[in-house]
Amino acid sequence: MIVDQEMTIGQRFKKYRKAQGLSQQQLSEGICSYSTVSQIECDRALPSVGTLEKLAERLCVPLREILGEQERTQDISFQLDVIRVSVSKRDYAYALELIQELEGQELLEHQRQVLFLNHMECMTRTGYPHDAARRVLEFVQAQEKQQTVSDETLCDAYNKLGNAYYFQRDYEKAYSAYEHGYHVSLRQEVMTRPAAAITLNLGIVCNELGFKEDAQLFLDKARDYYSDKTDLMNLARSLFSLAIATKSKEYIVQALSLYNSLNDLRNAYVARQHYLYYYEAKDNYKGAVKELQDLAFKFENDLEDPEMSVYLYGRAFMVCFKSGDQELADVNMSQAEKISTEVKDEQSSGIAYLHRCKALNEMSKKNFENAIIHSLKSSELYGKMKMYTQSAESLQVSADIYSQMGKFQEAYEVLTRVNKLLRRDGRESYE
Repeated sequence: MIVDQEMTIGQRFKKYRKAQGLSQQQLSEGICSYSTVSQIECDRALPSVGTLEKLAERLCVPLREILGEQERTQDISFQLDVIRVSVSKRDYAYALELIQELEGQELLEHQRQVLFLNHMECMTRTGYPHDAARRVLEFVQAQEKQQTVSDETLCDAYNKLGNAYYFQRDYEKAYSAYEHGYHVSLRQEVMTRPAAAITLNLGIVCNELGFKEDAQLFLDKARDYYSDKTDLMNLARSLFSLAIATKSKEYIVQALSLYNSLNDLRNAYVARQHYLYYYEAKDNYKGAVKELQDLAFKFENDLEDPEMSVYLYGRAFMVCFKSGDQELADVNMSQAEKISTEVKDEQSSGIAYLHRCKALNEMSKKNFENAIIHSLKSSELYGKMKMYTQSAESLQVSADIYSQMGKFQEAYEVLTRVNKLLRRDGRESYE
């Protein structure tokens, strides 16, 4: 629906509500009072950005379309909250536009800090995580010495630092930054939004590093917070990450349902592939493979994410491999290799997973030397990302190959390396 700039916020809001076929009561349920929606539509009052965000989410439209750029007539705090929401919804171009406008205005020190941290998050998400990490690290180091900012702001800064490292695929440094922020958050009497965000992200990076029990601890706390606040997007993220940590079918089904209700296609596809690989494939592997192929096609063509497409064809290969269908496995391997040429980052987790699949494929065909090469390459790539559990799993393939070849000494040496990787805890300082 095209935004009519001549409309008031209330008129625009009412138009979207009617387009969804919702009554005021249905729209407000679980979010705010019935009278709040009525007051918005009559342009008598404008609730907090947090409430507007939830209402926009239920209407399946971006908040910016409801506001129609009229947020610029509101006070600075309101505009900062709009920037925060825009960043959380991955509308970085719009957030940067608002940030640029506010940077030239007279702001209070705490407002300037909020603006800076959101600017750094946009930099992280738009391809400049190294620059963002450097600038945020300087900020947190200065604030730790001066101790002039609130714990909430410091917690948010550590979260932004962790995100910058996470997007560099430096999961150890991300873990360390998130952990620092988490300990800061514990100084607060109640869990705040930045505290919940860093708790969720700490759980997510624990999953990446293989600390499943720790992940569950943090993710449970995040889920409870977002459930209580009716923050459906972050609740879905919490549930999906819990599904990874606990291998719970219930969690993945709940996460998938939420992503679908929010019309978040990318995350819905990611959640769906997890369900297909771990559950659907057990009963109908060919059906699961077909859906994985469809999702891989969508990631390559609709979402322009070749790395995820490679990963999904790898998942499809793995389902076929485990089911003993070598012919179908070869088809998916061929597709994964073809699309891998489009992946810009050759040291990504998707490429690391592809090398593991290649190792297994070559091993099944008795091409042991090639299999070992791919196994070692996969382990090396995962190791560079400090994903030691995944690195060990790829290295295990080499140990299995050496055993099949009757080279038991070599197998023993590789298993020793596997055990060393599994003993690493990945908790190094980010400094």
